[in-house]
Amino acid sequence: MRQVLRSVTVMVAALVGGGAAAVGVASCGAGGGSTVPVAEAQEIRVRMTEFALDPTRVRVRAGVIQFFARNEGKEDHVLAVETSEGEIRKTQPIEPGRSGSLKIDFRPGRYEMYEPQDDYRAKGMSGRIFVAPRTRTVTRTVTQTKTVAQPTTVILTETKERIVPRTIIRTETVTQPSQP
Repeated sequence: MRQVLRSVTVMVAALVGGGAAAVGVASCGAGGGSTVPVAEAQEIRVRMTEFALDPTRVRVRAGVIQFFARNEGKEDHVLAVETSEGEIRKTQPIEPGRSGSLKIDFRPGRYEMYEPQDDYRAKGMSGRIFVAPRTRTVTRTVTQTKTVAQPTTVILTETKERIVPRTIIRTETVTQPSQP
């Protein structure tokens, strides 16, 4: 019943906030006090076999990353991921044919993921996580000033006389009647 109430509360909070509110879900682990935004989660699927992780390189944007580890090997495996705080978060041991998951909030940087049991990491069961900064959308208001030429009417209230010397050449054509 409590779980249902918690789910309803989270959904109502998301609706009231217009979907832009940071709705949190308690993360798993010993501390349990941190929250992660649900709307920003990215998913990474990792295949685990003896001495290999697939993919070995992961590129994501900063924010919450959900790792889904699938054990396709013959022995139990654990996925360990380095966090932005320098901690190592691990899944529970995953039996062959089963899956486990981790949810981690990353800041930009480079991090490691690996199999911490025995000497699997040294044998190649490791990978890198490259976290790029999130891009921001910036809204700017641009005011543009444009000069437009408009005809202007000027009314003169004074009349001034000026003498301007001009040379006028006139040509006149005169028609005269002919004489008999």
